[in-house]
Formats: sequence, C-alpha cells, structure tokens
Amino acid sequence: MKDWSHGYNVSMGYSFGFYREMAPDWLDFCAWIGGFEPPQRTGRPFRYLELGCGQGFGLALLAAANPGSEFVGVDFQPEHIEHAQGLAQAAGLTNVRFLQADFLDLAASWPADFGTFDYVTLHGIISYLSPPLLNAVIECLSHAVAEGGLVYVSYNAQPGCLSTVPLQHLAHRIRESGHADGPAPAEEAIALLDELAAAKAPVFQVMPALMPRIEALKARDRNYLVHEYLSDNWNLFWHSDVAREFRRAGLDFAASATLADNLVLEFLPQPLREPIREQTAQHVRQDLQDFVINQAFRRDVFCRGAHPRSGGAGRDAMPVHAAATVLPGRPLSFDTSFGQVDWAPEVFANIIQAVGEGPKTLGELFRLPRATQWMPRHVLLLALHANLLANEASRPGDPQTAQRFNAVIARAVCNGAPYDHLAAARLGSGVPASAVEMMLLDAWLESGGDHLADELERRLSKLGCASAKPELEAAATAFNKDTVPLWRRLGVIA
Repeated sequence: MKDWSHGYNVSMGYSFGFYREMAPDWLDFCAWIGGFEPPQRTGRPFRYLELGCGQGFGLALLAAANPGSEFVGVDFQPEHIEHAQGLAQAAGLTNVRFLQADFLDLAASWPADFGTFDYVTLHGIISYLSPPLLNAVIECLSHAVAEGGLVYVSYNAQPGCLSTVPLQHLAHRIRESGHADGPAPAEEAIALLDELAAAKAPVFQVMPALMPRIEALKARDRNYLVHEYLSDNWNLFWHSDVAREFRRAGLDFAASATLADNLVLEFLPQPLREPIREQTAQHVRQDLQDFVINQAFRRDVFCRGAHPRSGGAGRDAMPVHAAATVLPGRPLSFDTSFGQVDWAPEVFANIIQAVGEGPKTLGELFRLPRATQWMPRHVLLLALHANLLANEASRPGDPQTAQRFNAVIARAVCNGAPYDHLAAARLGSGVPASAVEMMLLDAWLESGGDHLADELERRLSKLGCASAKPELEAAATAFNKDTVPLWRRLGVIA
C-alpha cells in the first residue's frame, strides 16, 4: 500500500452517502435541544467545511439545498475529489469547492483562503486514523472552527461495536496474508464466521450480537466493506476519549446529532437511569449511558464557546414539515438506541393531520390536544427522529437550484448510480428516495408526468430489471398523487 494512504485502504472508492444529521439546521436544532445556543447566523450566509468528504455527494447535496452559503470539502483520495467536482459541475453548483489534501499538510499550514467555518463535519473518519493523523485533525479543528461554531463527528463507539471486533480482525488478517485488494477478504471473513455459526461455535453464545451484525453486512455495499474493515487503523472510542481530544481544539460537547439519543435518560427504567444521573462529570454520564444501552455508533455535536440557551421557547417558531406519506390508521415502529418504539396511530395522528395541511411551527404542534399519555415533546422529537417530520431551514434555499441538482442525480440513477437522496430546498437538507422514485422523477421531469409507468418500465429494462405492469402502474400513480405534492412542498422540485 502506498505511503500517501497512511494505512487507509484506497483500493476502492468510498460509498455514496448522505446523512441528514450533518445538515446545518439539524445541527442547530440538536444543539438547542442540548441546552445551547446554535451559531448566530441571522442575515448572513454560513460557511461549512467537511473534513474527509469522500465522494462529495452529501456535501454537494447540502450546497444545492443551501445555495446562498459556502461549502468546502477536503479529501485525500483523488478519485473522490474527481467525482465530487464532476457532480458539482454537472449540477451547476458554484457555492461548493473540493480540495485534495492531506490532514498532515493542512495541520502544518492552514490555507489562508480557508479562514474559519460555522460548521465543520467529520463523518466516521476518526475511526480509521493513526495517532499522528488524529493529532493533525485536532490541529485542523483548532484552525477551522469559528467562535460559536458547531462540529459534527461520528465514530464507532464502545461498547456496542465490540461485537464487530472478531470480524474486523479476521478480515484484516486475511488481507495481510496476501489477498488481493478489494472486498474479498471481508467477504471471506463473513463466510467463515457464517460457517462457524452453523457449527455452533461457542463465541456466538458469548457474543450474541455478532451474528446479527454479520447478517446485516451481507446487504451492505462492497465499497463500504473495504473502507470499514480493511484499513490498517480501526478504532473504537468511548465518548470521553473523543471529548478529551476535542477539548484540545477548544471544543465542548453540546448534544447528540442522533436526536433520539438526547432522550435516553427520559426513557430508561429508573434503576438504570439514576446511576447515570448521579454522575457529576458529563463525560462519565455519557460513557455510563453508552454502557447501559450498548451504544455502537455515536454522532456527537461539539461547540466552540458554547453559550447556554436562554429560556425554553427559542425554537417554538421553527416550521416543521411532513417528511413522508403516512397511511391513515397504520401503526408505526422505529428503532432507537434505547429500543424499538411502537406507536398506535392515535399517538401521532393529530400531528400528521396538522402538518398534512401545511407546515406548522413547533409551538403550534406542542399546543395540539394531547391524545395519549405520551408527552408532546417526546412525540415531536421522536417523529423527527423517525423521519415523519422535518425541520425547515432558517433560510430556505431555491427550489430551482435543488431541482437542477436532483435532475442530475435522478438521471445518474437511471444509468446505474447508487445515489439514494435528493436535495430539499425548504429543509436545507435532503430526503431519501428509492431507485424507483429516482427513475420516476427523471421521467416526470422529462415528460411532465405523462405515461410514467411506461417510462419507468423503459428505465428499469435498461438496467436489466423487470416488474409486473400492475406494480409499475401503482408506483406511477402513487408518485403523481403523493410524492410529487410532497416533494414540491419540501422544495425537491420547483
């Protein structure tokens, strides 16, 4: 492996992901939930930096959804930067730039034209850094974060990720034994552990979470397997480890960007909750909480010069949108770090009905009649977590800019690209979209909504896929009836 890679596996490009937790207004809201004032950017564009931007899809999407602000992405892998620049150029984005750079070089000489940023994000990368590179990242943060700025960092966490250690170790050793680059070592490790599980190896009794993890990985992107398990450095962190490192850059923990994780203590049984609450040190509370819920992945929000928020109503005026079509009378189940939440329709029906008529402020939703014993605050935050609702951007973008970007993405999916989100200008963020929805969007933009089922069939056939005509007709009808109006309200299309 080449020295420039610092032990990171560069045999394949990274996967193409977007994570709503990295959107500026989402980070603002999480900081507010955590008791802190978000960056004061009223009346001015914000500046946003992603360190380790990968293929650049997520950053380009945010730039399309927030055309009045400035975005910078840094990655050391040339093919990632090439893809990112090509995507931005194809979509006509002028507010985002991508730079190929090494963290060691940036730490030693911070570019004069970079300045400071209101938001700095690092998705997953610290889990794969050697100690010198981690030190370099901390130095970069020291230069990059403006006063009052927010930092998002996600990482493989203790103790929940311990169940993955045997798989990672085996995959890495298989690779070191002379295996060719690519996903083969990870796939061989998965197959070997599958075989051992069938033979009832005792380790699966001691580590019951290992087999579900293996099953989940079978459906993951092969590029993900390479980057997650086949690099020289693979680190699991306790929250306190990360907090200690980030304090060296003058950053303090504010909240979790996984919205439901900010509610853990309110949902744990009293015998589990009280030992955590008794801890006076925040980092000890967080570690103990992670121990109790067996946390495997954290998304933390840090702040430079965090100011406690004044009063509790500062975000009551924030508009909230419906983010998905919900069938009337259908129950809802979704996962959180503290377990599965099961809701009967009456728990959330009044909220869904209200936002179905148009966006409502948080204050308006809080004042809705209480239909069940669930606290309105819990219902609203968990509905946002479950992607039933979405918070509006403080400065919504231009739907035309978002649509130009989305047209490029939808056409690329028709040619086999693996994108799965679209820019939403009203949210300053993205919304998930299936491959079929992407193809229907491409057809809708091309034909204005006519003969969508036939156009969908043509696009599926081009990729070697087939579906029964009634299914295609049903998908096209639902797209015109439900998806187009929803996406228009969210600024996905103009």
